[in-house]
Amino acid sequence: MTSSATQVEAKTTPADERVRALAEAEWVWRKNEFGNAISWIDDDVADRLPAVSPAAQQARAEHWHALRDELDAIARDELS
Repeated sequence: MTSSATQVEAKTTPADERVRALAEAEWVWRKNEFGNAISWIDDDVADRLPAVSPAAQQARAEHWHALRDELDAIARDELS
C-alpha cells in the first residue's frame, strides 16, 4: 500500500463510511432489482428482465426517495 493510500484511509470519516455503505447497499439492490439490465458490468447474469409495472416503478421511486433522504442526512462538512 502506498503512503498516499494510507493517508486517504486515515482521513476516512464516519460520514464517508456511511456513504460507502449506502452505495454498496444500493449496488446490491440494483443488481437484485434490475437483473440482466446491468449484467454487462460483472459476471452475474440474472434470468429475468426488470419488472415495469406501475407498482414496481412506485416501489423503486420510494426506494430512491428514501436513499436520497439518507444521503441528505449526512452532513457534507463531515465528509473527507
